[in-house]
Amino acid sequence: MRIDGLVARLRAEHGDASVPGFDPSNGNEHTRVLFLLESPGPRAVASGIISLDNQDPSARNFRTQLDEAGLCRAEIAIWNMVPWYVGTDDFSKLANVSAAHIERGAASLPSLLAAMPHLGVMCFVGDKAQRGARHIQHELLRRGIARIDLWHTSAQAMASATGHKRWTENVAALRAVAKRIAR
Repeated sequence: MRIDGLVARLRAEHGDASVPGFDPSNGNEHTRVLFLLESPGPRAVASGIISLDNQDPSARNFRTQLDEAGLCRAEIAIWNMVPWYVGTDDFSKLANVSAAHIERGAASLPSLLAAMPHLGVMCFVGDKAQRGARHIQHELLRRGIARIDLWHTSAQAMASATGHKRWTENVAALRAVAKRIAR
């Protein structure tokens, strides 16, 4: 199944508006690096894609960190551990992502990995995405896909007392990813 087929299936299950697709500016099926975020926010739902160009602080911080590390968009894909919106019906307020949401979202990941034959690195961005990694760890090992954990790129996470340290750690990890895929 290609990624557009996966997105169509998830939209049929959860409602078209609640599942943003992949950004066509990114590598997607041809990617070497998949970034797995928590769940789509209102801006991703409004734009219809999970994009570094969405007008929110998380996207802006993530784009800047990728630029600092030297990773280009053709080398990446961005998706969510929980690929559908979790929040109010009018998409105005996010709700907390539960363990059940994470488990249900992780169930779609093997199909996604199968659609990305060149994938070598999977980065789990933030605590909720990292919690979901256990559901597919065996699949990552079987396929020889390296796992990297990153801090969430939200304004809150990056502006906290440890924000500068987190930013620096993310960029260092992203530089290591860039070196790994350059081989």
